[in-house]
Amino acid sequence: MHSWTSHLRPLSAALLVLGAAGTAFAATKLGNAGEDTAACCQLTTSLIQDVLRGKDAAGDERFFSTEGAPPNIHFLIDTSGSMRELAQISNSNHVEFFNNTSNGCVNARLDAFQAANNWNPGFAYPIPDPGTGLGSDNGFPLLFQDSKFYGYMYWADVSDPEPQWNTREEACQSQVPDWNTTRGADYTQCLSCLNTKGYYKLPEAEAVNSGDLLNPNFILWGRFLNFNPPKYVTARAVLKQVIKDLRRVRAGYSYFSNNAVSTELGQRQNPSCDQIIQNASAFDNNRASYINGINGLTFTTGTPLARSLLNVGYYFTSANDVYETQFGFGTGYSYPNDFRGGSLSSQGRAACVGAARPPRSSSSRTVSPPATASRPPWWASCARSTAATCTAPTPCRAAPARPTCATRAPTPPTSPTTTPTTCSMTWPSCWPTTTCRRTRRPWWATSTPTALRR
Repeated sequence: MHSWTSHLRPLSAALLVLGAAGTAFAATKLGNAGEDTAACCQLTTSLIQDVLRGKDAAGDERFFSTEGAPPNIHFLIDTSGSMRELAQISNSNHVEFFNNTSNGCVNARLDAFQAANNWNPGFAYPIPDPGTGLGSDNGFPLLFQDSKFYGYMYWADVSDPEPQWNTREEACQSQVPDWNTTRGADYTQCLSCLNTKGYYKLPEAEAVNSGDLLNPNFILWGRFLNFNPPKYVTARAVLKQVIKDLRRVRAGYSYFSNNAVSTELGQRQNPSCDQIIQNASAFDNNRASYINGINGLTFTTGTPLARSLLNVGYYFTSANDVYETQFGFGTGYSYPNDFRGGSLSSQGRAACVGAARPPRSSSSRTVSPPATASRPPWWASCARSTAATCTAPTPCRAAPARPTCATRAPTPPTSPTTTPTTCSMTWPSCWPTTTCRRTRRPWWATSTPTALRR
């Protein structure tokens, strides 16, 4: 590990790298066993549910509702040419993918994905990107056409790729030489594979790993491509849906580029600090412009992941010091101007460090904490228990006065005492029931301001 690697961790609150790694991982784990429809196991749908949102709904809720500075999320999008590939192609090795396809339509990776996600050739899968309805995003109904057939990689990174054939018969007759004479068996196999598996590779078909990757001798049904779309389709659709659903956050995104610094800052963190503090829904005004920008991305670059991560980390700093000294780059390093995060006093800075979250509602109650909140007293863990009895250590503090249901806030004892050796107390039944643990800190003990919202 580089000596400066550990310094990267605190530079941003949350950085999501969206690209090949996520979709490749999804290719082996997609699908929701709790759902029983064919559409639930479509690649794009499953990614939205299982990869980015995850299964820990409670953890997500805790992250986005934590008191203090508003969460900051920054997306780094892989816009490399490899995003045009299917998720089952490893390390852009098209030759390996072709060689691992035998008997027309036996490919271990594609077949495993179909089995894991209940591929049904009789089901017309919806298009992967139906749009969000925000801004000009009305989806891409021609990506892909259910009844059409496409040559391998002919879709490039466009949103309305031209199909190469209108029917499976047309596709097989076009690519199988002597289909109606000496190679009738291959023609029959082609029709069968496309009808049942959704893809077919001509026995003599060969691939290349660079240059012109288009190959008409590997045919794919539009229905199968809707079930298992190229990575750029999936990443774009998933990211737009996530942005549509973000709440109570500041967000921005960057993407790979062929420019001098290898990265473009597509959108700075928005809304501004003062806006999000005053209005938790302020990000709503940014959704449409973010989504329109994502629809305009092209996937033609290399994969400058390390430099892009460095640039995003730099964006979340307020000065060059950490790079010049701790990272050892020196004063001669060329810092990208677009990724300067702004001063700590700027309302448009990358992270609202030290800013307070807006109140959740007008009914929020403000309570003054005890004068000595640096160390939680032994009895504080009982503060929310119903009829809970706690035994104090020796010597122990005197039991606090019984709180009232109106305040629901225990009054800490003012001085320690050596008697009794066992202190016990019972709280009124109107208190909410929770587990009584001696190690639990009181709700007010984790902060030091003079007023806390409970």
